[in-house]
Amino acid sequence: MKVVVGSTHLGDFFSRQLTDAFPEVEFVAAYDETAQRTASVDAEVFFGWPSREAFIAAKKLRWIHCPGMGIDRIVAIREIVESEVIVTNAPGPHVVPMADWVLGVMLALAHRLPDAIRDQQTKRWPTGEYEGKVVELAGAALGIYGLGAIGRAVAVRAAPFGMTIRAVDPAPAEIPV
Repeated sequence: MKVVVGSTHLGDFFSRQLTDAFPEVEFVAAYDETAQRTASVDAEVFFGWPSREAFIAAKKLRWIHCPGMGIDRIVAIREIVESEVIVTNAPGPHVVPMADWVLGVMLALAHRLPDAIRDQQTKRWPTGEYEGKVVELAGAALGIYGLGAIGRAVAVRAAPFGMTIRAVDPAPAEIPV
């Protein structure tokens, strides 16, 4: 079996780790479009997000695995959508770090952390510039568009801050707070 590793999403060493773990499988690292087109011709599996040209070149492809949640680049390619090739993704691993990141950015922006770091680096302490410009999360409203795994995890993390949480989702569900 031949697998094209067309993404460095898990590090450029990932294909070597796979080769060490599964020596009976041929893993080919192909990170640019030309390499992907060439390597895909006789591959059965593509790990990453193949371009339209790489997909069309792949005559034996049976499976595309996207290492993240998003498959928007895949479903934008009509030939993939209309094919019998199986497309999978990996939604679980990104939920916790993404929800943590969302809360971290909310706090950083609400408390003007980028400005404070810049001021600290230039050894300026203009406290007057911050007066009335720091936003408290307590009592603020948080809108979540899409109450999937990440949206739900963000809601769970935001609730203890005393935020009012509203969510919009095609499949209505209870907000998990």
